Amino acid sequence: MMFGYVLEFAGLLIMAFTETSFASAVAGLVCLGIGGIPHNAGLFAMVADVIDYGEWKTGVRLS
Repeated sequence: MMFGYVLEFAGLLIMAFTETSFASAVAGLVCLGIGGIPHNAGLFAMVADVIDYGEWKTGVRLS
């Protein structure tokens, strides 16, 4: 997951410190998008875990 954050940060740096061009914007956005995959996957996995825990604790499924 740490690699994803590093890749996201690299994408931000590419877009911030390169000349204004379409190619640098695309390269930065690609790095930003690919780097965000582990973060988003982990976030949605945690939401599912919270729902499962709530069902285990109360016996009622809230989804």
